[in-house]
Amino acid sequence: MRDFPREYLEQRTKWLKRLLCVSVSVNILLFWAMIFLVVHSVNLQPLIQGTVELASPKNTELDLSKYSAEDLEDPLTQYKIGWQYAYGNPRTRSYEKANEWFLKSANNGNLKAQYSLGYAYRKGNGVKKDNQQAMYWYKQAAGEGYVKAQYSVAHMHYYGIGMPKDYTKAFEWYGRAAEQDYTRAHVAMGLMYRFGRGTGVSYSKALFHFERAADSEYHQAFYQLGLMHEKGQGVPLSLELAYEFQMQAQALNYKYAKKAIKRIKRKAREQNIDLHS
Repeated sequence: MRDFPREYLEQRTKWLKRLLCVSVSVNILLFWAMIFLVVHSVNLQPLIQGTVELASPKNTELDLSKYSAEDLEDPLTQYKIGWQYAYGNPRTRSYEKANEWFLKSANNGNLKAQYSLGYAYRKGNGVKKDNQQAMYWYKQAAGEGYVKAQYSVAHMHYYGIGMPKDYTKAFEWYGRAAEQDYTRAHVAMGLMYRFGRGTGVSYSKALFHFERAADSEYHQAFYQLGLMHEKGQGVPLSLELAYEFQMQAQALNYKYAKKAIKRIKRKAREQNIDLHS
């Protein structure tokens, strides 16, 4: 017989004891599980045969019986039904049905429904993605002054979504949205003026729009103000103010602020500037 080392035998004995404990524990669990099933008269046969419904089927129909025939012809009601299908209870969610009701409402002049259809075509929610149709419906609402649609039209022109880039048209539509004090449009206008896209460079006008957006605590506005103070664009160069603006942007979780703060700190060290004074 082979003579095994003592350490090997001790180690093997430990593993066998552990295995035995696990085996006993599993058997005890199985025993009590069977007792539970017997006591509560649980029938396992349907589960074993795979005939148990583990989740009820999704119901994609809203109960519209509470609406009168007249209500169902009302544009606002039609929009609300569409919204419920698109963003309401997940059990009744259906982008296809939502778009049916948005279309009815949009054809009756509801601006939110027109915007919602544009968004559906832009993202491909319940319809085939179609940037031309998205622009069509966005413009229907934008032309009547719906600010989110105006911003979306500008965005598509700016980035050339479904069409060549057109900074001039983007500037026009961002401007309309900014006139309604739409925060993101103020940031966009600030960038247009800062870089001279669709218009001439104007740091003073860029600062105006960034400051308006910052009044709404918008993170990117603080970031842009920080850059302009860091570079002395339209204002005296000030690393102290640049640092303060970037700290506010970081507090609002703007991802590019951290890198800007690191850069400003490096510049401050090189110039012996105390940012905390």
